[in-house]
Amino acid sequence: AYYYFEDKVDLFFTVIQYCIERLKFNLAFDPATITAENFWPTFAEQRRLPLLGSFEQPWLFAAVRAAERLSPAALQREPLANFASQVRTRLMNILKRGQDLGVIRTDLPDDLISAWIQALDAASDHWLLAHWSELDRQAIADISDQTVDGMRRALAVLPEAVNKI
Repeated sequence: AYYYFEDKVDLFFTVIQYCIERLKFNLAFDPATITAENFWPTFAEQRRLPLLGSFEQPWLFAAVRAAERLSPAALQREPLANFASQVRTRLMNILKRGQDLGVIRTDLPDDLISAWIQALDAASDHWLLAHWSELDRQAIADISDQTVDGMRRALAVLPEAVNKI
């Protein structure tokens, strides 16, 4: 294996790339195409499609999620560092677009908003992977959409009266 791969990190990243290609993660998605009206439905679709794409092969999705559990040192090595940066930048661009459109609150630090989304996403994905064999496509789609609804509720712009509490 080391004839083809520099080390375990290189091998692991190759597996992650393979999984991402199969799951059709759209890392090139352009947030500028999002409007206030379609922000949350588009966000939900972007989250749902890779889950449904891995329905018959949940290990694809599990492998991508496993990348988050790598040590900080491993995540700082190329090519993982570049990939992690792309994912963070993509999320921040979407969040900024939501803030510009007035659908995501601006009264919290960006890194806290990002952490909330990542925590809800990770919890949902962990639950889905633990129950995958019990679920059909519709149930997976429903859990994904409910997760995004939780994100929407946590990040929605609050009316002024509520902000003063």
